[in-house]
Amino acid sequence: MKKACGAMLGLGLVFAQLGGMGGAEGVCAFLPGIHVEAVEKQSLEVDGTPVERSIDEAGKADFYRIILTEPGMLTVVYQGLDIKESSFEVLSSDQMESYGKEEVKAASTGDSGASSRVYTLEAGNYLVKVCGEGGSVGRYRLKATFMLAGNNETEPNNYFQSATPLKDAEPITGLFSQQDELDYYTFALTQPDKIDITVTGRVAQEMFFSLWDENLVQIEEAVILDSTEINSVTHTMSVDLPAGTYYIKCNEMNVHCGR
Repeated sequence: MKKACGAMLGLGLVFAQLGGMGGAEGVCAFLPGIHVEAVEKQSLEVDGTPVERSIDEAGKADFYRIILTEPGMLTVVYQGLDIKESSFEVLSSDQMESYGKEEVKAASTGDSGASSRVYTLEAGNYLVKVCGEGGSVGRYRLKATFMLAGNNETEPNNYFQSATPLKDAEPITGLFSQQDELDYYTFALTQPDKIDITVTGRVAQEMFFSLWDENLVQIEEAVILDSTEINSVTHTMSVDLPAGTYYIKCNEMNVHCGR
């Protein structure tokens, strides 16, 4: 009997047994905890509605609060209208973690200074920080959109001991976010069988998946390269296994996020 462990990790993983805010103001320097209470009174919608404001004083920053009730991809689009040098950044709500900063140079009335960035994030509260760099002041425009990841893995599953159980022939979708870059899955065989583990990757550039036995000895490893959200890549690992408990480890390299 051949069992197909289809995994759609990419992340997307299938296991199949085939039996037959308006902004609140703060300082531009990274000071953990400052102005958070004021920021929480404002919000930035994630429906693409633009907000246009000004940095009127050198060294000041605007903060916007975003609440994500589920994991997914947050796209921030920024445009420095007449501010010479500026930046935007997504932070944790306590400002202790930065998930990426983009600097926009030489924006003027003749150069829109447009930039965007996608942040793959877990559910939670976040801040978008807009700052005039090098003492620059002026107007900017900001908007955000959000796409649900739709992952159905059981978190936390970052260790062998907390691996998400896979069910026969039932696909599962996982997510590599900027906070979670490692996932484990598990299945058991009651008798020897041939297993197909199929992984469909949608992670930017590369991801790895490997099969381990119940003694935590690696049996086989595979890599998925050049996958994207639009152009996924699928790889199937076929192995003959004795009865026992097994684990599938999925990890990305170099902070490549995605499903």
